Amino acid sequence: MKKIVSYISVALLLAGCSLKENLQGYVTKENFYKTEEQCLSALRACYTPLHYIYNGQFMMATEACTDLWFCSSSDDNAKLAISPSNPGCAATVWSYAYKGVARANECVACISACPLDESVKSPMVAEARAMRALYYY
Repeated sequence: MKKIVSYISVALLLAGCSLKENLQGYVTKENFYKTEEQCLSALRACYTPLHYIYNGQFMMATEACTDLWFCSSSDDNAKLAISPSNPGCAATVWSYAYKGVARANECVACISACPLDESVKSPMVAEARAMRALYYY
C-alpha cells in the first residue's frame, strides 16, 4: 500500500510540475509607462506610504507631549521613550518614507523618459519630485 501511494504521489508531482511562466500580466518599467493613465497610476502609488506614516502613533510620538496636543496615554511613544534600541513608530516612518522615495524616484525617471507630450509629463514629474521631497523631509 505504501508503494502504491508513493508511486501515485511521485506521478502527481511530476505531472503538475512546469517551469514555464505566463508573463502576460507581468508589468515592467519597459512596458508600463506608455500612456498618460499608466503614468498617473504610478504617480498615485507614490501617495500610498503616507497612510502608514501619518497615523495616530506618529502623532503620539511627535505631538503628544507638546502644548499642541496632550495625551495621557501610558504608551511608550507618548512618553517619548523612542531610542535606537526601541524605535517604536520611528521604524515604520523610516521604512515607509524610503518606500515613498523609491516610488517617487521611479516615477521621475520613467515618466521623464516616456513617449508623452512634454506639457503632460512636466506636471507629473514635478508632482513626483514634490512627493520625494516630502518623504525626505
